[in-house]
Amino acid sequence: AGDTGARRLNKALGVLVDIERSKRDYENIVSDLLEWIKRSIQMLQSRRFPNSLEKLQLELQKFNEFRSVEKPPKFKEKGDLEASFFNIKTTLLANKRKPYHPPEGKLVQDVDEAWNQLEKAENNRAAALRDEMIRQERLEHLASKFD
Repeated sequence: AGDTGARRLNKALGVLVDIERSKRDYENIVSDLLEWIKRSIQMLQSRRFPNSLEKLQLELQKFNEFRSVEKPPKFKEKGDLEASFFNIKTTLLANKRKPYHPPEGKLVQDVDEAWNQLEKAENNRAAALRDEMIRQERLEHLASKFD
């Protein structure tokens, strides 16, 4: 009977250790993702464009690379984060433990709000690049009339 009690206790402790590790991992990933989003928004809000069509096209290429290469893994990370939070909640509930309340600023909805701001900054950047491209093409066309 003593062995059974010890095994149960070990199992319960193992579950608690796993939950604490999951919480710590969740919070670290949230912090990293929010930091990436913040840096990305700052980059996307820049309106200092190069003053040549050729360099502007490189800027557009970097922007498209951000959209197609850098951002998709972060979107997956965001989804994994939501699943992780759900798993923590479910495991706590199944083990009759108190619910998990992430620290201020590290809720799933905080990440969602930041992501929405990122999407908005991305759309604004696309429009600004498009407008600048048109402006520079017009200038180049005007300049060609004087050559």
